[in-house]
Amino acid sequence: MYLVAKTYPEDSPEYKTVFDIACENFPDAEVACINAAVGELRSGKADDALRHLQKCPNSPEAKNLLGVAYTLKGDNERASDYFKQAIQAGNTDARHNAEQLQQYTEDNM
Repeated sequence: MYLVAKTYPEDSPEYKTVFDIACENFPDAEVACINAAVGELRSGKADDALRHLQKCPNSPEAKNLLGVAYTLKGDNERASDYFKQAIQAGNTDARHNAEQLQQYTEDNM
């Protein structure tokens, strides 16, 4: 399914649909759920992303995306916690996201 998805632009509805289908048909496949969550986050649908990410809560990538989802929902405390967990688990993107969240928080106090 990944190869099918890659035939579409990453920001297209078709790309997102393929991963939604993959996640539904293979709910234990971490990569399918993470990619489906990314599609939801790109669409600004944090709650839908959270639903996908609940299926792989121990993944460092999922922890980072949980941080992104909670940032979108305005729950910066929970987002920061997930970014910290992702950093501790070795996710390098989470460090950048945590720094961005910290800067945003400082700028808006």
